[in-house]
Amino acid sequence: MLKGCVDRVGLSPSLVDDIIVGNVLPPGGGATIARMAMLHAGFPEKTSVATVNRQCSSGLQAVASIAAAIQAGHISIGIGNYIFLAIIVSYELYYVLCIMQLYYVLCIM
Repeated sequence: MLKGCVDRVGLSPSLVDDIIVGNVLPPGGGATIARMAMLHAGFPEKTSVATVNRQCSSGLQAVASIAAAIQAGHISIGIGNYIFLAIIVSYELYYVLCIMQLYYVLCIM
């Protein structure tokens, strides 16, 4: 979803200052999953990534945090999104399904 986001708006991933991913109760805080998604989507290592866990409004909190950072002048371009993470337990094996649903891309250029 992150790659689709920048492709859809014609934005170079190198211009994105920060990515915040909302996720409810992610294993290990969710930072590893968000970082892997960011790097897989072609964002440079210098791009900041963070996760937030706010139960039913994690995606909204991610977007609000990006909007606040842009409004305060800390960043110029950011992405706030949400990952739905389901863990299915079967015969002691853990399968992780990540479905990323983009809420907004907030850009000021």
